[in-house]
Amino acid sequence: MKAILFPVYETRVSEEYTNYLTSILPSSSSELTVMRKSMLSQKKQLLDLVKSMDDDLLLISADNLPTWGTLQLIEKSINRKTRALTFRPKDGFASDWLVGGGEILATDSAQFVKYKGNSISGGVAVIALEDQANLEAFLTSSDDSDSNDVYRSGFYQIIDYLIRTNNIRSIDCKGFEAIRYTHDKPFKSADLKIPSRAEEERKLRNSCVKVGDNFWTEVAISPWTKYVASALSKTRVTPNQVTVFSFLLALSAAACFSLSMQWLDILGAVLVFLSFAADCVDGQLARLTGRFTDLGEWLDLTSDRIKEVVLVAGLAIGASNEDKWSWLIASFVLITMSLRAQVNQSYELHRCPTSLKNCLTELPALGFVSFEYRAKNFFTLPYGNRMGLITLCALFSNSRTVLWVLLTWNTVAFVYQITGRLRSGACSAVHGSLVLKNHGRLMTLISDSISRVNGISLLLIQIFMTPLLFFDSILFWLLAIVIIGACGANSPKGKLEWVSPICSIVSEFAILASLLSRSEIDHHWIIFSAFCITSMIRLSNSTQIQLNQTYNNATPTKSASTTVIGWEGRVLVLVIAFSISRMFMVVIVSLLFIKLLARIVREAKLFTQK
Repeated sequence: MKAILFPVYETRVSEEYTNYLTSILPSSSSELTVMRKSMLSQKKQLLDLVKSMDDDLLLISADNLPTWGTLQLIEKSINRKTRALTFRPKDGFASDWLVGGGEILATDSAQFVKYKGNSISGGVAVIALEDQANLEAFLTSSDDSDSNDVYRSGFYQIIDYLIRTNNIRSIDCKGFEAIRYTHDKPFKSADLKIPSRAEEERKLRNSCVKVGDNFWTEVAISPWTKYVASALSKTRVTPNQVTVFSFLLALSAAACFSLSMQWLDILGAVLVFLSFAADCVDGQLARLTGRFTDLGEWLDLTSDRIKEVVLVAGLAIGASNEDKWSWLIASFVLITMSLRAQVNQSYELHRCPTSLKNCLTELPALGFVSFEYRAKNFFTLPYGNRMGLITLCALFSNSRTVLWVLLTWNTVAFVYQITGRLRSGACSAVHGSLVLKNHGRLMTLISDSISRVNGISLLLIQIFMTPLLFFDSILFWLLAIVIIGACGANSPKGKLEWVSPICSIVSEFAILASLLSRSEIDHHWIIFSAFCITSMIRLSNSTQIQLNQTYNNATPTKSASTTVIGWEGRVLVLVIAFSISRMFMVVIVSLLFIKLLARIVREAKLFTQK
């Protein structure tokens, strides 16, 4: 990575200043190139550098004083695209940049509407190699007013252009503070209050913690795991190794819960606590070391999904030793958990774009997390809080109580979330909706056939026909399966388009749930096993969408939308197997499990190769 220093306002850069910058450059940076003082000369000189560009460029503006810690922060950022440092508001500094959604939206000279800045420019940016052509086009342009502004440094001209082209991300400096520097005074580090290396390391350690994380993580996990991550960053331990360790701890916790002994329940709670702590450490370690990989992202998301299902299975096995109805409770825990994931992911895919004008005028200060957001985050019980809930309940109660608490809170959170999203409505999805629907060829054909039928009408039919699944009459049951199954292909239009993937999962789980009412209580564990597999498949599809969004559709996984036998095939096979014999259903569930494992192994190999 080549480092380039931009003088400002026709000023001369002192040798002491350049020596200081050279001493703190990241190990990946080569020598420091100082641009000419003339703004127009900077443009020509930079163009020559860009044409020979074979790595990222590190740009530094001479009116700021970067530190070792801030350069480490931007070098090891999870975001490898073009990015710039932004500081949080501070007394005595003008908030001249506007940041939102991880992107720099406007500066004091490249503004789209009147706005109040919510952050301070950091004076440091990294231009990714992939943006070479974009930057070269700007530098060769002769009709761009900003590029010919002789009173504005080349650094800020580039930032302004990248903002106009929506092509620059923000790196939050968190605990680091902005330091301005004017070259009319001698360079003295003591007078400039440059933090010591120990202080910089402390701030880096604190910066590895997510902003606005869930309640359990902020209160019980992050205050101490950041020290563990900092210690591990000085070893050869990788984030992926920590992720695998977290997964093994969760498996051990599930095994403890399954044995239904008080001291083992307590041990299981401790292991869940440590498993989630390790789950946080892997991300913190990656932020401290910059070891971000596609495999690591996939491994982290996939293991989280599987861990939760495995923990519910362990709790169900333990609770069933005293109450056979626990299989039913655990099944509905999986249903609510999968439905919530499907609702959230589908709505995000279909979320309407926010007006840029409204965005610029309503954004809070960088790093500010409102009480409303924290309260909503706590109430909706995200993954971290669910792990905390399992930990606390298992410490002071039994497995059955844990399942009841999870079911109750998950259900309330689901009703709250889907009600809010139904009121808000959404737009059309760009991609990924078919993956969430998980249709096979049969559902695809049915979907095309009923595309002209009113989607709301089909939705109402699906809702009112569901009770028929639980009638004793086999005729009503089979009729309900056919009708509800067909309604799973429903694709509402307009603001309810995002509900389409929800229709398919509701049909799948409703039909599977009806098997519980038609089987002996001693065989409920078989139906629960089917729920475990289908939940993991659905959650895996949701994970695939998350990865597609993260990597701009570059995830090397085979789309679940191309399968010959989708959710309708799974349900049909399971219903037929259930009707023949319970043991035959065990065989089918086992085969589905093997198929799921094969899919996970295949995805792991693809990510490893990438």
